[in-house]
Amino acid sequence: MGVIELLGATAEVVAGCMLAMWLLSLVLRDASIVDIFWGLGFVVIAVSTFLWTNDGSSARRGLITALVGLWGLRLAVYLLWRNAGHGEDPTCVAEQDRPIQTRDPAARTRPLRVGRRRGHQQGARIRVAHE
Repeated sequence: MGVIELLGATAEVVAGCMLAMWLLSLVLRDASIVDIFWGLGFVVIAVSTFLWTNDGSSARRGLITALVGLWGLRLAVYLLWRNAGHGEDPTCVAEQDRPIQTRDPAARTRPLRVGRRRGHQQGARIRVAHE
């Protein structure tokens, strides 16, 4: 497998994993779980690359995969430990509350189905600011 094909294949795998995490975050109504996956995403890329390539020494490829795997697992465990019980990042919540800037005069406040945000139930609305 060439470099371009390998990059494309690993991008597809990671995009699929991130899509699954996003869908899970919608079900759980907690987007902070996606942060924990970042470290595991590197593990997925390293293992996929190891399995899909045969270039070079298998011992060297295995060592690199193991080191990236350990680092990615350490990052995921740390983020899980740090975020446990804290809910979503306050900066992300602030961004969700900020109005969307648009030049379209026809744009209006539109309904958006979102998870719990500061104690509100689904059916929150997005404010659109006009310039």
